[in-house]
Amino acid sequence: MIDIYKYTFFDLDGTVTDPAEGITNSVAYALSKYSIDVTDKTSLYDFIGPPLIDSFMKHYSFSREDAVEAVEKYREYYRVKVHCLCTLRGFKKDGSWDA
Repeated sequence: MIDIYKYTFFDLDGTVTDPAEGITNSVAYALSKYSIDVTDKTSLYDFIGPPLIDSFMKHYSFSREDAVEAVEKYREYYRVKVHCLCTLRGFKKDGSWDA
């Protein structure tokens, strides 16, 4: 079989996967950096979809500066979790697939 595609892209917007766990865990992690404890992760479902900066400002009254910093914390957590998941699923660091 000849490989005709060099890259494979996944659109993980909720159509094929459920992003709720990854997004809410990442938001909860970011909020914890501001001493905000989230006991019910479903309360963070409003973060799914809209821009994260807007959501931190709207739902937690963050200043724009704090919201930008919170998004950095969100990505710090999410990056580690997604990397681990992709590695476990067979992706190599160079982006190729090792089935």
